[in-house]
Amino acid sequence: MYSLGALLKTELIKGRQPEFLAEDDGSGPRVVATGAIQAGQVVMELTKATTDTEIDAAGPRRLEAGDLLVTMDGEGSIGKAAVFDDNYPAVPDSHVAILRLGSSELAYAMACFLNSSFGQAQFFLVTSGATGQTQISKRDLLNIIVPEDLVRNSSRVHDSFKSELRVFDTRTQRVRREICRSSATLSSMLLADPNVKTEVKGHLSTFEDETQLAALLSQLRPSMF
Repeated sequence: MYSLGALLKTELIKGRQPEFLAEDDGSGPRVVATGAIQAGQVVMELTKATTDTEIDAAGPRRLEAGDLLVTMDGEGSIGKAAVFDDNYPAVPDSHVAILRLGSSELAYAMACFLNSSFGQAQFFLVTSGATGQTQISKRDLLNIIVPEDLVRNSSRVHDSFKSELRVFDTRTQRVRREICRSSATLSSMLLADPNVKTEVKGHLSTFEDETQLAALLSQLRPSMF
C-alpha cells in the first residue's frame, strides 16, 4: 500500500479564493470550483469567469493538463476528484486542491480510485463522527491509502476510465438532451395536426429538428442564470 502523499511529485497546492467576474460569456480565464467537478470530470461550462490578473498571479496554482483536482470542503461535496485535461487558462477555487503526480496516466487512475466506493469510504471515515467535519485536512487527504495494484496498473485503469468518461453525459448534457427531444417531438405532433394554422406551423418547423435545438441550447450556460 502507498499513501497518496507519497505519490506526489510536488507538495499539495491549495490557495486563496480567486476573484469571480459577474459577467460571464463563457470565454476567457476560468475558475474550477467544486460545482464544476462532476462525475469524474471537469465540466468547462460549469466553471466560472475570472480575470487575466488572477491567472498571471497564480504561479503554481495555474492549472496544468494532468493535474488531479480534489474537493476538500463543503458538506456533500468532499472527495470529488477529476483530472484537468484542457488547454484553457484556469485556477481552482479555495475549496479545490491540486495534486501533481507527474503522470497523466496515474492521475486518471487516482481519480478513478478516489471516486470509487473504497476511495469515498476513506473520505467518509475522516469527515464523519462527533466532529461532523465539513472539510478534509491536507494531512488526511495525503494519508489516504492507495493500493499498489492501482499504481502498477495505472495505464490500464487510465485507458478504461477515460473510455468510460468519453461516453458519459454530465447532468447538464442529459437535461439538454431531454429538453431537445421532448420539444422536437411536441413540435412534430403539432405540425402533423391539421387544426394547427399554417403560420404557426412555419414557426414550429424551426423546433422540429432535435440536433438544431441542441445547437441552440448549447449557447446557454448554467452560469448565466
